[in-house]
Amino acid sequence: MSKSTIRQALIQALILAALGLLTACAPVRPVETALESPPQSASEYYSRAIQRANQGALPEAIADFDQVLALDPHFAAAYLGRGNAYSALGDYERAIADYDQATEQDPELALAYLNRGLAYAALGDYERALADLSRAGALEPDDANVYVERGRIFETLGEDARALAEYSQAIQLAPTHIHAYNSRARLHEKLEHWDDALADYSAIITIDPSNAAAYLSRANLYAAQGQTELARADYDQAIALDPSLTGAYESRARLLAGQQALDAAIDDYTQIITLEPDNANAYVNRANAYRDQGNLELALADYSRALALDPSLTTAYASRGRIYADQGDHQDAIADYTRLLELDPQNLAAYLQRGNAYLATRQWAEAIQDFTAALQLDPDQAAAYLARGQAYEAQGDLDAALADYSAAIAAAPEDVNGYVRRGNAHLAAQQWTEAVADFTQALALDPDRVSAYNGRAQAYQGLKQVEQAIADYTRLIQLEPENAGAYVSRAGLHWSQGAYEQALADYARAIELEPTNAAAHYSRAAVYAAQGEAEQALADYTRAIELQPDWINAYTSRAHLYEEQGNWAAAIADYTRAIELAPGDAGHHLSRANAYSALGDQEAAIADFTQAITLDPTLAAAYLGRGNLYQNQRMLDEALADYTRAIELQPELAIAYVNRGRVYAAQQEPASALADYTQAIQRNPELVTAYLERGNLYSSQGQYENALADYDQVLALNPELASAYLSRANVYQRLGRTEEAIADYTQAIQLEPSLTPAYLNRGNLYRELARYDEALADHSQAIQLEPQLAAPYFMRGNTYAAQGENQKAIEDFTAAIERDPTLAIAYVNRGNAYNNLGESDQALADLNKAIELVPDFAIAYYGRGLVYRNRGEIDKALADFQKCLELVPAGNLRDLAAQQIGELGG
Repeated sequence: MSKSTIRQALIQALILAALGLLTACAPVRPVETALESPPQSASEYYSRAIQRANQGALPEAIADFDQVLALDPHFAAAYLGRGNAYSALGDYERAIADYDQATEQDPELALAYLNRGLAYAALGDYERALADLSRAGALEPDDANVYVERGRIFETLGEDARALAEYSQAIQLAPTHIHAYNSRARLHEKLEHWDDALADYSAIITIDPSNAAAYLSRANLYAAQGQTELARADYDQAIALDPSLTGAYESRARLLAGQQALDAAIDDYTQIITLEPDNANAYVNRANAYRDQGNLELALADYSRALALDPSLTTAYASRGRIYADQGDHQDAIADYTRLLELDPQNLAAYLQRGNAYLATRQWAEAIQDFTAALQLDPDQAAAYLARGQAYEAQGDLDAALADYSAAIAAAPEDVNGYVRRGNAHLAAQQWTEAVADFTQALALDPDRVSAYNGRAQAYQGLKQVEQAIADYTRLIQLEPENAGAYVSRAGLHWSQGAYEQALADYARAIELEPTNAAAHYSRAAVYAAQGEAEQALADYTRAIELQPDWINAYTSRAHLYEEQGNWAAAIADYTRAIELAPGDAGHHLSRANAYSALGDQEAAIADFTQAITLDPTLAAAYLGRGNLYQNQRMLDEALADYTRAIELQPELAIAYVNRGRVYAAQQEPASALADYTQAIQRNPELVTAYLERGNLYSSQGQYENALADYDQVLALNPELASAYLSRANVYQRLGRTEEAIADYTQAIQLEPSLTPAYLNRGNLYRELARYDEALADHSQAIQLEPQLAAPYFMRGNTYAAQGENQKAIEDFTAAIERDPTLAIAYVNRGNAYNNLGESDQALADLNKAIELVPDFAIAYYGRGLVYRNRGEIDKALADFQKCLELVPAGNLRDLAAQQIGELGG
């Protein structure tokens, strides 16, 4: 029994004694008479005071004692009575003052010394208390109560032997003194004198067979000794004697719960609650039983009710928090553990539990703080080191994690978990050799530890020791033949070795064991994709998504496969879902932007590239992609800015130089463009597009030999690139190397039969060579390929015109104009054809339209001059020829115009 408990017993004894002694002082006069009329004398006030005290009206009793003493200041019993009332109210100082007066008036009044001793004891003044009790004992040497109270004080002072002696003396004086037996029994319990304690409780029961409390105490002692049947019998008897004895229900319930008789235990706790609806502990205990039954909703309700009754009940917070955590309701668990720690800042378990809840909610810093607090309370707490290490590892602080795991191992060197955790941290740090060592040590301690085989297999994989890794997964599978994850992991290793059939077999087995294993479907999809079996791959990716609708990688992988199939809309849908799941991931926006771009939705693509940049301003690929779209939209300044930023972020990104070079070329900055193309080639000497663009730039500047050198390099790198043949053919054409040009156009067409410009340009060369049939065939093929274009009709019209087939030429020029009403040269050539047919009005209309479209179009003035000459309108003809001379400073057209002026006498 603790000192605080004993002192409480002393105070209770004092209250009981006070009330009892008040009754003992009751007057001879009947109470009814005393209360019929107002008291007239000290004795009448005294009688009423005693009556009021017995009714619990202590302040009123004290008022009557005051009247007694006002009438008779020497009334010792009144001082004693008032002192007892003050004691019952806990006002020990006033009580002692009254007991002093009582002993002064009657030095032989033993009760006054006894009660004053109890009051001193209640105040913790044990020296005076013992002195008073000794005085009372001297006056009443046969009063067993004196010895009982002296025993309690000695017990409070830790003098257990003297306490036992006092209790025994009391029993010797009063062999039926139940309080003496009870006090001695409890002291025997404290001293683990089990048989003596049982004997004392049994003595009480012999003295008073209806003493329910004695049965309860003896039952508790039986229960503590493991004598459950005897305990159960005594609990039953205690309850039979006193159905309102809540302590008996509580103890019996505890015994029943320990025997897993949870329904019966719950019934007992319910009975306690019926008797004491505000008994918070009863709700906690019943909640524990519900929890052990698995009835968590009822358990939570009881814990909450207990806390409503007593918000300081730490056990309720601890238990409710644990249920919340087990149910995944970690925030509520954290709230409960936090309140618990406010009430009990030294609660090690609460720090550990709250730390685990923080771990579960990925609140790493808070978890670390809690585990650190736990370690301050217990520096050898291996579990705290392990958990804190886990938090450090989650934060990416592997050094701190490894240090904690090592500390855990030092604290508990035989605990396999420390080696496994440290091995996993070594895995995360890619410290493969150290990881192998830790997992090997774990397996030495526990040869069947599956997680150690799994971890070591991963470490072997990191060391490129694939066979050892496969062996560990195989051993794992032997230990757990239905471990689908092990099959998945081993399948991945088979796949890495190109053993596709073995990989597929393992994935199939994993799926057979666990049809809902999304990882197995996902990985098998990747194998199918690698084998070119797109439909099977799509089916598995789709199944993985059905099983795990929030798996981002499954959506992005399926999107990549859709992209390979050219199914951009489906790819966009998958990237959109990935963005919904991870809106802050710039990479998903980048991927969707590329898909939108491929689909031709440039605005949506630009929006996604911009969002990717907002999320990750260092994402060079996003600047590159957006720059490409800006370039397509002729937003050259914006494109230039994006390409420049991409290069700043990733100076070795060769394609960014190529694309920026294109912008410079479009902005008529050939030197800057040339510099960028050259930079791209320096960074990636095999980048075909860089040579191609530089060749095109050289060609546009008339540096044909340099252009040819670049085109030759392109074709050396990629002999199948039709556009390179096309570009080189164009240069050959400009150099007058017609046959070589035709050969390259022909090669381009063979490689890419739908390459319209190759047909057009080859057709033009055929026309120049007067190979009209071949020219017409090429232009007709171009029309068949792209009937919406004006150029093929225009080119074929020129060929017809060269053959003198003006009507056919007019039809083709008309088709060209219908497709491009702004094509001024088509109006010129149609006008010339009309003129050749003598249809001067139509000719003038066309040539006027050409001049309207291009006011400085010299050839249009020349053609109109010819029409005017044919019509005999010489002044107008001369004016047009003169305008042609003004517009053309040199060349064949100027010579022709001058000749016409001369012939007309101008």
